[in-house]
Amino acid sequence: MVWFFLFITYASASEIEVESKINQVTVYSDSALVTRIANLKLNPRVYKVIFPNLIPEVDENSLRVSKEGEAEVKLFGAQLKKEFLEEISSERIKQLKDQIQRLEDEIKQLQNFKEILLEEKNFLDSIRLFSKEQIPKRFSYKDAYPERFR
Repeated sequence: MVWFFLFITYASASEIEVESKINQVTVYSDSALVTRIANLKLNPRVYKVIFPNLIPEVDENSLRVSKEGEAEVKLFGAQLKKEFLEEISSERIKQLKDQIQRLEDEIKQLQNFKEILLEEKNFLDSIRLFSKEQIPKRFSYKDAYPERFR
């Protein structure tokens, strides 16, 4: 997880977390310029503004901060801080992998069952087609006498 801190502040600043939205992207052959926008309405005081969940590949040297509007704002700088997620326990990973394997096995079993049903359907369709072609049309239930088959 990457956090971007905008320091308009000293150590005693109020922290606020702000979600920003991508406003513009320019793609180059070896990089991209991503412009993000966040709108803030702040009362006069010192703030530490945090933009969470940015991509981890941000080049800290490329960070730029600006402001628009009539308010008098002093920007004291910007800093990139990377926070690494806690490692998931290996037991939990094993449980999840086992669950994935069981689900994959179940999917394979259902696919096999579907193939069997499809083969049975094709077999029954072939019998139906064969019977339409081979059994004379004049032969019907009226012509079938049970005593003939004893």
